[in-house]
Order: sequence, then structure tokens, then C-alpha cells
Amino acid sequence: IARRVAAVFAGALSKGPLLLLVDDAQWLDPSSRALLAALCADPPEGSLAVLATARTELAEGWGAPAPLPVVPLAPLAAARVTRKLAGVSR
Repeated sequence: IARRVAAVFAGALSKGPLLLLVDDAQWLDPSSRALLAALCADPPEGSLAVLATARTELAEGWGAPAPLPVVPLAPLAAARVTRKLAGVSR
């Protein structure tokens, strides 16, 4: 399955940059978390960005994949989230 998912991402990336959004990441099962970690550690050719959100009170056991920067945020309005994330780089 991981190879098929990587092939889907590679196909999408061949058409241009790709942003992968993962909401409520604390609910990912272990295999999905491992797949996300693999995509972040060794992304397919092209420009891939990942933005994952996890609820603070539920995220402690989530364990974000190592290559992902973690930015703890209190509840914010959309404009403040945009400003906060603008300063995050890989």
C-alpha cells in the first residue's frame, strides 16, 4: 500500500507542488502515522509540503514524525495561524 500511495503522490507532484493537509492527526492509526513519516523523511520528487494539526489535549501520545517541525499553538483566529506558520521552515 505504501508504494501505491507514494505513486499517487508522485503522480500529483508531476503536475506541480502539493500541499498535504492532515487534520486531527492525533486520530491517525499507527500505519498511517508511519506512512506520513515516510513521506516526510523521503518525499517523492517535486515540491511537497505537509501541514498536520492535532488537538493539544489529545496530541501528547501522537508523536509527530521526526522530520516535521512541531509548532504548539493555542486556539487562534485564521489570520494569526497564517502569520505563525509563515515563520516555519523545514
